[in-house]
Amino acid sequence: MPQKSKISRDYQKTIITPATIQRAIYDAKLQLTDKDIFLSPAYHRQLQVMGKYLTGRTGRKDIQLNAKVIWKEGPDAVTAYTDNTSVVINAAHPIIQALPHRPERNFCVLGMANHEFAHCLFTDFSLMNEQQKAYESGEIFPRKHQITPENERGLKELQKVLDKGPGARCQITNLYNWLDNTIEDAYIERSIVRLHPGDTKKSLKILNNAFFGEDYMEVIQNHSYLLNMPWTLFSNATLILLKTGHVHIDPSAHEVLKDIYGRLKRIAPRLLREAENSNAMARKELALDLITENWDLLEKQFHFDEMTGQPIPGEGEASQESQGNSSSGSTNQQQNGLDSLSDEEISEILSEILENALKGLNQPDPNGQDPNGGRPIKVFDEKPSPSEEQDEGGSSDADEKSDSSEGSGTATGVPEDSDDSENTSESTSIELGDEDNSHTGADGSFDLILTNIEKELAQENANNAVEQQLKNTLQLNADASAEGDSFQITISRESQYPQKGAERYAEVWPKISSISKSLKKQLLKILRDRRTGTKQTGLIYGRRLDTRSLYRSDEKYFYKNRIPNDRPQLATALLIDQSGSMSCSARDSSGQQLFRNKIQAASNAAVLLYDFCVELGFPIMVAGHTTSGIHKVQLEVMSAFQKVDKTDRFRICGATASGGNRDGTALNYMLSELKKRPEDIKLLFIVSDGLPSDYSSREEGINHLKSVMEDARKSGVLVFAAALDEDIPQLREIYGDTMFEITDLARMPKTLLTVMKKFVR
Repeated sequence: MPQKSKISRDYQKTIITPATIQRAIYDAKLQLTDKDIFLSPAYHRQLQVMGKYLTGRTGRKDIQLNAKVIWKEGPDAVTAYTDNTSVVINAAHPIIQALPHRPERNFCVLGMANHEFAHCLFTDFSLMNEQQKAYESGEIFPRKHQITPENERGLKELQKVLDKGPGARCQITNLYNWLDNTIEDAYIERSIVRLHPGDTKKSLKILNNAFFGEDYMEVIQNHSYLLNMPWTLFSNATLILLKTGHVHIDPSAHEVLKDIYGRLKRIAPRLLREAENSNAMARKELALDLITENWDLLEKQFHFDEMTGQPIPGEGEASQESQGNSSSGSTNQQQNGLDSLSDEEISEILSEILENALKGLNQPDPNGQDPNGGRPIKVFDEKPSPSEEQDEGGSSDADEKSDSSEGSGTATGVPEDSDDSENTSESTSIELGDEDNSHTGADGSFDLILTNIEKELAQENANNAVEQQLKNTLQLNADASAEGDSFQITISRESQYPQKGAERYAEVWPKISSISKSLKKQLLKILRDRRTGTKQTGLIYGRRLDTRSLYRSDEKYFYKNRIPNDRPQLATALLIDQSGSMSCSARDSSGQQLFRNKIQAASNAAVLLYDFCVELGFPIMVAGHTTSGIHKVQLEVMSAFQKVDKTDRFRICGATASGGNRDGTALNYMLSELKKRPEDIKLLFIVSDGLPSDYSSREEGINHLKSVMEDARKSGVLVFAAALDEDIPQLREIYGDTMFEITDLARMPKTLLTVMKKFVR
């Protein structure tokens, strides 16, 4: 293979085509991890937009929702939490990462965000602080609560435990907060779905099914010791019911399960009522009743040794029969055993009981700041709590019947002594209202969020990979061009364009775009004439006589037809001096304030030539050069032959100046890039303000430049120099008549056309 053909073929391999970029995007998308996506600025922006949208729907301008995603792995990893100002979501939680598909994991993360946003919007944080302080001081909260036959004993026993001391109070506080948060979660999730349905509902369903969707009966079958822990069974079943909307319990499987089933069946109407009740105190009173009305279950578990799976000897054994009974109280042995326990012992037992509870989303921080002023948003009607109804005094028979079905203790839903096992053939699931597990009504917005972020990140990563590939290619070419030179070349090209360059382009381009249009218009006319063919008249000799020119006295009677020709192939390279002297101020004679210093004047001319070439399909390379360190030339490639990038104009406008200049080395590199191009016409423009400086002498610098220019001439590359008016005289020694000035850009079209016409006619 001829050497020239081999060079051309190797060069073509370095060209970055749209297909190259598409392959890079495809590969980058395959390599994206959850951590890349969920921790990305794009995902963070989406969370901020979601929070802003939700608060906008409420009409409240005093609420600020800020969210971020963290990545904390491990079995004890945090899930999500809020202090009413910030929302933190852990996308690395094992339960989330166990989901098989990324769209599901995305819905889970967004479900967490919606859940915590809902706390910020609908939870009364001031009440959380109040209940915390009440229990820690040994008081029952709510302080005002209804006393019924079903909760009377539980209230007394609860107060006894609170009187034991700070250890017991702390654990009772945690127990109450856990139940309160469980009910609150159901309320705030239903509230946010009411405010913003569609994918919000779907995300919360996926989230709750992921955390609480394990089959209740299957868990008990795998952990039979739980049958000796009735409170744990009851509280976890309540949690699952509130979180997922249903819980499957087979009352025929065991007497304990029959009891749990009956209790949940009776309490379900009230759970539904308070889950859609904007009266916070009604929900707080429900949490208290769940403890006090089922105190016998909690009391039985006080005497259970989790390590052995047996009742603790000497402190009252709970028989299977007593475990199967509903809330009829505990034995005297149990009561005496509980009374005999110390504060530390009760604290330890309650702590173990809480550890057996299913762990869901973290509770809101009761000690967090409260910028919302304790003014939660309410989307449901407010219904009175049992204590408030009692204060109102009396009710109709219909109301009493309704209250009994929605209240606590024994209710009309399932008689206390009924045999629920007879009905198990129909259903063994307890449903909470009309909530379903389907995703009907989903709007697809959360899937679109993931798709857009994946696309954005893949494009960004692909761009970085392609830019690195381009930089490597340019560096190899630079190393080859610098062989035999005492200076090395280091290629500089950032994968992202400078923001200041984009801002300057937006400022300057509207003022000079008309110049580019004029230049393109005139050159396109020349190209059109070349492509279509024209008739050239006024020739002094020829084979065709123009009869309309016989009147001429200069004997130019002949004409010839110009044969249509293909559009000329043209490649242009532009080298900008970025040495420190280019940062000096310069006078703008145009009066449009297009530049304040020489480097800005140079970048203006460069972006004008760049736009001209790109619009006409001519390949162009733009680079700036300076020296840094010892024997090092730094070349900032703003636009490369190998890749067309619409953001290159911002790189050009962001050019800066510092250091020295070794023009010969930089020019030789640009020449080597042009030599590889297949175009017939090759132009090399140099923008500078003075002679080369990084040489041992002035003569050495001039001779080096002239030798490179001679090489360019032999290679068929035409070299032109551009400078401001005041710098032209000192540069003529090197560049001669190829100089033109760029002080007034309005004169550039005429200058460039004069150059171009020599090659395109």
